[in-house]
Amino acid sequence: MNIDTVSPANEQARVTLDVCLRSAVAGVTEARQEEVLDRVQQLSRTGIIDEVTVHYWGGRVAAPNDGTRNDSGTPDIVTELYDVTEDSDITLEPFFREKAGDRENRTVLFLPVVCLVVRRDEEIAAVYPSTDGDEHRTLQDGLAALAEDETWANLA
Repeated sequence: MNIDTVSPANEQARVTLDVCLRSAVAGVTEARQEEVLDRVQQLSRTGIIDEVTVHYWGGRVAAPNDGTRNDSGTPDIVTELYDVTEDSDITLEPFFREKAGDRENRTVLFLPVVCLVVRRDEEIAAVYPSTDGDEHRTLQDGLAALAEDETWANLA
C-alpha cells in the first residue's frame, strides 16, 4: 500500500470516526474515555467529523490472522485494522500488543483503552494510536490533527 499525505479539507471527503473503547473499565480509565468522547462530540458539532460510531471491545481478544482456523472472538474492526496496515509503513505496535500462543492456544491480542479510526469516504485513513516508522502517533495526536483539520497518512 502507498502512504500518501492528503488533506480532507482539500478533497471534501466525508470524514467519519470509529471510537473504540475497552469495555468494563472504571475510575481513571473510564474518565479518560469520557474525555475522549466529549472531545469527539465537540469536533462532530463543528462539522469536522461527519459521523461517529462507538465500538466496545474487551481488554484482550484472539489475534486476527494468527494461523488458526477460527477468527471468532476477534472484533471485525480489529481484523480490518490488521488487514489495512499489513502492507503499509503503519503498525499498531506497541499499542496493540500480542502474546504468542502455541499450537493449541490462540495468539492473544491486548487492545488499547481507546483507539480512533479515521475514515475518508469509508476507507481507513488513519489509526490512533499507531506507529509510522519511528514516530508514535498518540490518541492526542489524532484529536489534535482532526481539530486542526490537518493532513494525515492515508492507508489506502
